[in-house]
Amino acid sequence: MDMEKNMENQEIKGFNYSIKKLSSFEIIGFTKIVNSGGEMYDEIIQKKEKWEILKKMNIINKNVYGIASMDKECPEGKYRYTMGIEKNGNYVEDKNFVDQLFSINIKESDWIIFSLDFEKDFGKLWENDPYKLIGEIGYSFNNAVGLHIDVFTENYDGHKMEFWMPIKEK
Repeated sequence: MDMEKNMENQEIKGFNYSIKKLSSFEIIGFTKIVNSGGEMYDEIIQKKEKWEILKKMNIINKNVYGIASMDKECPEGKYRYTMGIEKNGNYVEDKNFVDQLFSINIKESDWIIFSLDFEKDFGKLWENDPYKLIGEIGYSFNNAVGLHIDVFTENYDGHKMEFWMPIKEK
């Protein structure tokens, strides 16, 4: 996608979004095979202990990324949900947890980034089917990347977050 095509602050059916091209990056964190990402949300965000551990593992980018992905370890009907931080030059390994961490590489892609109030909008987004929403604006899901990312800032309080989907032009 040309840089001129990057769109900021667009809206579809009441959902604000932007489109950006991102280079590949790596996320490292706690992981679990789940029926729903909500299981890890409760374990990491609600209980706070692992949330605080994750934020200390990157000295600059304190965002926590929740990644829903499929791999060969996932039985039918389940997926892997990883909550972690960006593993880059600012990553600080915590020896107490290194054997509990899972690393996942995210491929370069164009991304649609929905800015949401988790409490009010996350369920509504899925009711509106984000796959259909992206189709309405000329994109399809980029299966070569094949995952979604929930992004929570370090001061996340149950409200402002982002939902990222890899996309490609139809």
